[in-house]
Amino acid sequence: MLSLEPSAEQVALAQSVAAACADPEDAMAAPRWGVLAEIGVLALGSAGYGAAPDMIAAMEALGAVGHPGPLVAAAFAAQVLTGPLHEAATSGAMVGLVVDGLVSWGQRADILIEVDGTNAWLVEADGPLEPFTTLADRPWARGTTRRKVELDNALEGYRYGDLTVAAWVTGAATHLLERGAVHARERRQFGGPIGRFHAVSHPLAAAAAEVGAARDLTRLAAVTEGPEKLGLLAAQARIVASRAAMRAAFAVHQVHGALGFAIESDIARFSAGIRECSVVLPLGLRARVQQPQVER
Repeated sequence: MLSLEPSAEQVALAQSVAAACADPEDAMAAPRWGVLAEIGVLALGSAGYGAAPDMIAAMEALGAVGHPGPLVAAAFAAQVLTGPLHEAATSGAMVGLVVDGLVSWGQRADILIEVDGTNAWLVEADGPLEPFTTLADRPWARGTTRRKVELDNALEGYRYGDLTVAAWVTGAATHLLERGAVHARERRQFGGPIGRFHAVSHPLAAAAAEVGAARDLTRLAAVTEGPEKLGLLAAQARIVASRAAMRAAFAVHQVHGALGFAIESDIARFSAGIRECSVVLPLGLRARVQQPQVER
């Protein structure tokens, strides 16, 4: 019988990853990013370094702590790079994805890969890149790049990239829903907790059901789908997970009201991270996949 629950080893991996990156303020310091490389997270899924379900367990944990790093790019690079570049990317060198002149993590990336949803190219900057900070507070850049070589195994890169997006956003959404549930129990108005009102509790419950279904679909894609399937189930999982995670973010913001945007709260940081992660890798031809419907 197929089980979608993580194994004991995967649970231990997730706990180790979460413990190593629990402080989001320090998560992208060079030593912290290096810890992920030492644990083996940046190489998960590539030859000899675990399988897709192992990567899913790690990415769910990283989403739950709101790790802001270029994880999607790292997962993509582990599949398409070879030789010294693969060793560099899996050992802590940062990878930036280039899409229509936008460079994710362009201010800190050591390796640049252009993606269009179907193919991939190793590129280099064609002149200085203009830095800017995203709404999720990531150090991106914009500018022109020059293609050096087309990369093989791109479809497998997109499959792992889609799985990374799906796992990270479901992990982040689960954290948000837990925060929303706690606030609904503790915030009191009109003589009792606000969670007793259906307008508060029902959206949270519906969002939790959708996120749970998205998590199962993501794990199913990791367990059952191989390269011969062209990553279609992974693309479906990403679409469903991104939609479910955004709905969860909206529900949690509705529960918190203005408090969700307070500096003391991390609600806005998580929700902005979900939105950015969900669009960092283009769907391209994979967008033609029929979007499965999640029963509400």
